[in-house]
Amino acid sequence: GPLFERMKIDGRSAIIHFRHAASKLKSSDGRPLRGFQLAGIDGVFHEAEAAIDGVQVILNSAKVAEPKNVRFFFGDNEIPNLINQAGLPASPFTTESLPTVRQ
Repeated sequence: GPLFERMKIDGRSAIIHFRHAASKLKSSDGRPLRGFQLAGIDGVFHEAEAAIDGVQVILNSAKVAEPKNVRFFFGDNEIPNLINQAGLPASPFTTESLPTVRQ
C-alpha cells in the first residue's frame, strides 16, 4: 500500500507524497479521508482536512497557521480509508523526527 515518502510545507498546507501509490490515491469508502492530524510549532496536533491530488495528499487545519508535523493513524486502531489504485491501504506514519521542508 501507499507509504509515506516525504512532506513539504506550502504556506498553511502540508503536502504529503507517497510511494507505492500506483497512479493515484483514493478513499476506500468515497468519504473524506480520516486519520490525518497536523501540528504547528507548538507541537499540538489537530484533526486535518485532507484532499487527494493524484499521488499526494494536501492537509490543512484552521487551528494550525504554520504546519510543522503530520501524523496519520499514529497510535489509532481505526481502519484508514486512504488506499492506492490497487485497493491497498496506506500505512500509519508520523513526521515528528524528520526535518521540515518549506516551499
